[in-house]
This record gives sequence, C-alpha cells and structure tokens, in this order.
Amino acid sequence: MKSKPFVFTTWDPALAEEEISQIMVSLNDRADFHELETSGLLSIKNYEILKEYSSTDLLRAYHCGSENRFMLIFASLELLRKNNNVQYSSDPHLPYSSTVIDADGTLTRARMYSEKNLCILGYKKLQSAYGDVLIRPETMADRIVELVEGKEILFPDHPDFNKKYLVLAKDVDLFTSAVTDEFLSAIEKLDRANIEIHNQHLLILFKSVATLGIAQALNGFLLGIS
Repeated sequence: MKSKPFVFTTWDPALAEEEISQIMVSLNDRADFHELETSGLLSIKNYEILKEYSSTDLLRAYHCGSENRFMLIFASLELLRKNNNVQYSSDPHLPYSSTVIDADGTLTRARMYSEKNLCILGYKKLQSAYGDVLIRPETMADRIVELVEGKEILFPDHPDFNKKYLVLAKDVDLFTSAVTDEFLSAIEKLDRANIEIHNQHLLILFKSVATLGIAQALNGFLLGIS
C-alpha cells in the first residue's frame, strides 16, 4: 500500500497583510487608491495566466481614482511542487514501501509541498477591443517551434519586444490593427510580464513575490496605456 502525498505550506496571512499595507502606503504617496470588495472580481480566476496555480485567493483590491483608471489586486497564488529533497525507502519494516525519508533522516510522507506566495495582479479596461490575446515571455521551446513552423506575430518596429515576448491572438488581424506603438513600447519596458486580454479587459501578472518595485512597475504601466 502506498502512502498518499502530504501537502504543507509556510504561508503566513498576517505577514501577507502587513506587506500589502506597506506597499499601499508607499503607493498612496503618488496616486489616489481606494479599496474595493474582491467578491465582484471572481471572474479573474478564469484567466489563462492563472490556470497553472492550484489555488488563487483574491485578498485585497484597490482602484486608482485617476482619470486613467485601473485596479491593483493582491492575491495568494499557490503552486504544488515535488519535494526533491527526499529518498524513497524500500525497508520492509517501515509502514509503507514508498515511505519518504527526508535528507536529515526524518520519516515523512511529504512528496509534494505547497508554495503559496503573495502576488500582485493589474487590471484595466482598455479603450479598444483587441480580441483574445496572450502575451508572455518567450522561451527557448517557443523559439524552436517558430523555427520549425514559422508562426509568430512580429512587429518590425519593435525588435526588442519581439525578442522578449511571444504573442498569441485568436484574431491576428484584429489585434495588429488595434495595437499601438505606445502599447508595445510600454510592454517592452517590462521584464517577464504575463498579459492576457479579452476584448477590452486586460490582466497583467509578474509571476514573482509581491514587492514595492513590482507594484510601482504595474502602476506605471497601467497609467501609461489606454
């Protein structure tokens, strides 16, 4: 009989709340933010850029009261990862033949662990409809596929954008006719952003732990696009 995976996490809600408060205090020195209820934002969980996470909990949301309105949303994003720091014992005297022994010799069943982090999402309703679009950092695997199949949306006037990002659009003609140089240049300045657009609704995520620097980058990007 095999032992079932045991999942654990080091997530601390109190520390997350403290971090959110510190970031928003700093941001409010530059812009006028107001807190919103997250209950009306649950449809965001259906976005493709969040599908890799085993759970997404929307913690707090803030609306920028400027003319170029947008939202910053703080969320806990959970990934399940394999515990690589273990060995599997074949000792018949142990409860299960697949019992896991940690590197320090402690008996455990922990085969998977939960990595839950505080992240920041940015949302904005755009003036133009772009169709269904995914913009994400380009990987080596993407480049190999492009060499074989030759399929990629390229922008001749934005070589740096072409190097950094892969664009997937259901309606290529709609996207290329709607997108502006200013929009592409704004994304160009970002490092490893994940952007998903459904018509006029844009969601952006940096897949890293929330920091003031990330919040400032999102603030600047969302203020700069229309």
